[in-house]
Amino acid sequence: MGLFDSLKKLGENLGKEIEKGVNSEAFKSVKDTLANVGASVSNNDSTQGKEIPQEYMGFPKFRETTKNLSTKETPNYTRCTMDYSNVSQDEIDAYTTQLIQLGYVKNTAVRYDKGNTYIIVDYAYGELNLVFHIKK
Repeated sequence: MGLFDSLKKLGENLGKEIEKGVNSEAFKSVKDTLANVGASVSNNDSTQGKEIPQEYMGFPKFRETTKNLSTKETPNYTRCTMDYSNVSQDEIDAYTTQLIQLGYVKNTAVRYDKGNTYIIVDYAYGELNLVFHIKK
């Protein structure tokens, strides 16, 4: 059992005891705040990230690995979605410049097209959602 699992169990047990003697609305607020802190710590963990699958190696990399990566395949397309934290505007500017230099055409505020592929670069407040999309 990991540290966060132990803390979660301790929090659940403590929560049951506190809930008996405290206004449930105040307790819910504290519980939500603690859950958000735990999620934040978990997302910034320094464990090894996930590598981009081989199928998407033709796309320009933003970083070598990401902690959050998912893929989806349908009869019409394949997609790799990645999330990055602590991203600077300078990093985004350098990446979008690289996309344009490689022949991607900016079609919307977040979408860059090239042939049967496109890349979504959705950036806000230091968080980047990057999508590599291949049309079949």
